[in-house]
Amino acid sequence: MPQLTEDYLRERSVQLLEEKIQDANIFDPSKEEKVPILKSTEIDFGRILGTGGFCTVSALHDVKLALGESEEASEAKEQVSSENDFFMIIQDREYIANNYIRESDGKHRYAIKKLTPGLYAQGDLQHFVCGVIDLAMEVKFLSILRHPHIIKMRGMANVGYCHKDFFILLDRLNSTMSGQIKTWKKELPSGAFVANKKQKKEELFCERLMVGYDMCSAIAYLHERKIVYRDLKPDNIGFDVRDDVKIFDFGLACEMTEERRIEGTQDFLLTKDTGSPRYMAPEVYKGVPYNEKCDVYSYGLILWQCLELAVPFEKLDLNQMGKQVYRGKLTPKVNPKWSSNIKAMISNTWLRDHNKRASCTQIMEVLRGEIEEMDGDAMGQLDISNRTEMSMKNLRV
Repeated sequence: MPQLTEDYLRERSVQLLEEKIQDANIFDPSKEEKVPILKSTEIDFGRILGTGGFCTVSALHDVKLALGESEEASEAKEQVSSENDFFMIIQDREYIANNYIRESDGKHRYAIKKLTPGLYAQGDLQHFVCGVIDLAMEVKFLSILRHPHIIKMRGMANVGYCHKDFFILLDRLNSTMSGQIKTWKKELPSGAFVANKKQKKEELFCERLMVGYDMCSAIAYLHERKIVYRDLKPDNIGFDVRDDVKIFDFGLACEMTEERRIEGTQDFLLTKDTGSPRYMAPEVYKGVPYNEKCDVYSYGLILWQCLELAVPFEKLDLNQMGKQVYRGKLTPKVNPKWSSNIKAMISNTWLRDHNKRASCTQIMEVLRGEIEEMDGDAMGQLDISNRTEMSMKNLRV
């Protein structure tokens, strides 16, 4: 048996990665090749912005391109300019080097995601391999995904996906949904003598519905492409400098290929117990065949959290979650003050028969109707919102 050194496990991860994607239909090596390449010697890591189960995200502090490579950058720019879809535009090396600090506010524009240093030394070798493969899978997904509410990958390291120096360059986010919920709580008017208190609450509620709509549109985009996200939780939903919602961290995403389908059903043979326990659908926890509707369950919990400004199942530990939620019928209490459409829609997302849950497209229709009834002027901000309009016009903000 070979010695399980870090180098050996990284080499083994390359093989496992190939096995993982061998039946995939959606990945496109030609799009991966168009992602700008940066050397580790050309960048300086800034302060740590966050650490997850596998990876650490740091600010991009500085960029100094190697001399004599302007021709390579120009060639990349020519390749990108041939794309018809404006979402396919990828910023080239020169642009990254010249614009990593935003002129409008002097803040750094990008973040660097890399496997957490010392992860191998922690001793959980399976956890280490999963981290290496998850980061590689994220590259494959982000290279093909183009949606205004999915984070954009701007570059990656000039080494193999499973190499110890591999990293990806992403747009930097200002906050996560968890932080945004705290902000929404602070914005709520309080006190008996606050002027237009009811109107202000309705405006803030409508704003949160719109965030829910944007988030749902990104999930619908994935489902249309037979991709199930499987890790929807507040810490994987961010907000950029324009307060645009962005879904990130695609390490657990998976394509629902026909090879995985259970014959004669709408379900697929996919990994069990995948994602965050609090937001995991019961069918995923149990390990029975499932499909994209597991994301709908998670989405319903997050939408409830956005609207209620509370954490679902906050007082339950994992054992209680298993008994009362996964194997039981416990769901969050729906606010009786919400409209009948909202109450029915959210309750539907938690049905135990996952195939009876609404699709994201159907959920968006309900949300659109609610937003239009509350604020007709807000309709122009859906789909192509004022916050995303600049990026959709190819302006690099």
